[in-house]
This record gives sequence, structure tokens and C-alpha cells, in this order.
Amino acid sequence: MNDMNHLDPAFDPRIADWLEADPDRAPREVLDTVLAAMPSIPQRRALRAPRRFSDMNRFALIGAAAAIVVAVGFGGLVLTARGPNTGHGDATPSPVSPSPSLPALTKQLTSGKYGYVIRYPDGWHPNLAGGTWLPGTRTMWGDPALDVIQSSDARLVAASQPLGAGQSPDAWYQAYCAGDGAITDACRAYATTWGQIQVGSATGFIDLDGAQASPGTIKPGGPIFDAVIVVDGRGYEFTLDGNVDRALFEHLLGAVSFTPATPSRITGASATFSSPLYGYSIRVDPSWTTKNATVLIDAPSSTDQTAYDTIKVTGTDTTIQGAAWDLAGRTFDQFLADKHQEALGDTGIPENCRGLDVSKWPEVPIGTKTGRQMTLCNYAEFYVESGGKAFTFVWGHETFDTTQHLDMNDFKSLLRTVTFPSS
Repeated sequence: MNDMNHLDPAFDPRIADWLEADPDRAPREVLDTVLAAMPSIPQRRALRAPRRFSDMNRFALIGAAAAIVVAVGFGGLVLTARGPNTGHGDATPSPVSPSPSLPALTKQLTSGKYGYVIRYPDGWHPNLAGGTWLPGTRTMWGDPALDVIQSSDARLVAASQPLGAGQSPDAWYQAYCAGDGAITDACRAYATTWGQIQVGSATGFIDLDGAQASPGTIKPGGPIFDAVIVVDGRGYEFTLDGNVDRALFEHLLGAVSFTPATPSRITGASATFSSPLYGYSIRVDPSWTTKNATVLIDAPSSTDQTAYDTIKVTGTDTTIQGAAWDLAGRTFDQFLADKHQEALGDTGIPENCRGLDVSKWPEVPIGTKTGRQMTLCNYAEFYVESGGKAFTFVWGHETFDTTQHLDMNDFKSLLRTVTFPSS
């Protein structure tokens, strides 16, 4: 698992917080109740600027002790090993009897999205992923694309992704090793330098074997373990950190079995949309319908129809929009305050949908940068600064039927694929 910030498993389900603070994290029944109570209004346009206005890598968490181990790609550790075994696991794991020093695995998590079942100890709390781990991307601490099982002092996270078209298991392991970097000779040699580890009835690789963790993990200075395996055309990652050891990691992974995965609506997002006008790019599914903006959003002649790139997500009622304002001497904070004031003054938006104060807007990773999220009932706008411009990405819908929406966590997974033009 790559590029993560600490994930707090606690969730506050109060509706007042839901409006702005990660509505995608709320239970489905809460979302449905809230949205059913909202006025039935069509999707609002993205707020326009007034006319008067002419990141931590997972492997970076490895502490100084890792410096004495050979580094691969972005810091993956090269360990003694043999080659891969990509066999099949049992459909359902059996209860695991512990050794005297290991906890009994009495609970079970089934990840339909990612195609595996795992048993875990009593007192650990599961949280299934809302987002999706896209091929060619990294996961991060706090990433909604991660399944999480966590206790007070330990955390196991997991995700899987389909191999790319024509991609071999060998190529997938090398790409995982390289992270965002070029594939090195050390990555090509993973099969003879990484250690092996049993994952259910199959054999995978352990690329982090107790490396020392830096701040941002459950136990700074404690160990991190990371294992990868390819089974039935999918690559899996499992990461354990906290007050843990290798024996516990092996104990947990031994209780894994593999099942068919349920594709998400963004599983096929293998193409890239690049904005000719604004210069950003974002991952898309080739079956989605795209339309380029033709007039800069700052231009007096621009309209909502001409100023936004639009991406219609096939099979949903969701349209993604993108644009960028010139900050024109404003700070990014001033720009956000202006957007909030526009929302407060827009009588076309129901009063209870005009958003909370900017200070309460949650931070959201957008590409390698950190943006902010403003939620306005059945759509949300995400803002991020890059190169003196304020980029916006809009998650909007034609209805209030949440079953028809592209899940917000999946939208956030797409936002992690954004790249910006050089400043």
C-alpha cells in the first residue's frame, strides 16, 4: 500500500456534520433519509466567480532503519525470496485456532468489491472501502479505496485491482514495486529478492517486512508489513502497522480466501481525459461521454455550457465538470471565501443546502495536492490550487436517487488521478 495518511476509524453520523464532512462515509440509510428530506431540485450549476474578478508516500513512512536495506522504486524493500505462486484460495476461510501468543480470529469480513474474505480478532473494527483502487494508482493512509480492520493499536488495510489488459502477474509485481517511478533492475528482480508469504492457500510476496515506521502510522517507530499477491487476474495488497509483529501478519493473511470481485463503476477507468483549455488530466472510462470547454471560465463571454469540461458517467445520473479560475491576485483562502459567499447568496439553492463555513470544509487529496470540498445537497464542488489557478471539479447529478449516483468515494478515487499543468 502506498502514500497514506493516518486513518481515524471513528465516524460521527450526525446529520449536521454529514452536510460538509465526507457525506460518502455516512451509512447508506442515513444518506437516503437526508436526501429524501431535501427539496426536489435539479442539479445546480457549479458556482461561477463574480465578474469583477478579471502529499506523503507510503514508502516515505519507512524510517531510518530501512536505509540499510536495499531500496526499490520509491522505497520498497528488497528481501530474500523465491518466485511467485498465484494459486487459488478456499471460498470461505475456516475459523483459525491461535497459538498461545496469537489472538483467535473469530470475526469475518467479506469484501465483495475486492474479492476476498478474511478472519480477524474480536475487538477489531472493520470499515469496507467506498472508493476503488484503480490500476496504475497508489493507495494512501485514509484512502477511501481501502478496506480497513482496526483495533486500538493495530491496523490492517487491504485492496485489490484487476490487472491491466494483457498485463502479466510479473509485470504487475514490477509496477507495484516501482510505484510512481520507473521500473528498475531491482524491481525486475523482485521474484528472487522479495520474501514469500502465505496468503490463504496461495503464496505471495512480502515487500515490507517490519520496516520502521515514521510519524503518520498507528505506532511511529513501530513496524510495517506489506504483502502482495496476484490471484485470478487481480493484484492484492495487504498492509499491517501498529503494535504488531510478523507472526500476527502471517496469522491474519493465513485466514484469507479469494472470491469473485464485484466491479465498481470506475473499474474501467483506464483512459485519460486531458483538458485542452485548462491543462489538467483525469482518469476516465473510455465509454464515458466527454465534452471540452471552449471558453475560459474567467472570460465575460463564458457560460455554464461553454466554460466547463463535462464528463458524463455512463450508467449513472452523474456528470463530472472541470474548470480553472485565475486567482487574479487573491489568495486561495480568499477565493474559497468568495465561493462560500456566492453559495450563501444564491437564492436558487435551498437555505439548508448552502454549505457550512469554509473552515469546516474537509480536505481532499486531488492528484498530489490537497483540495477542499464544498457540499451543496445533491452535488459537491472540489477546489484545489495549482500554478496560480483555482481548479474545480464538480460531482453533480440529475436526481436525488443515490443509487443512480457515481459513489462519491469513487469520485474521490478519480480525483487522485488528476495531474496539473506545469506552472
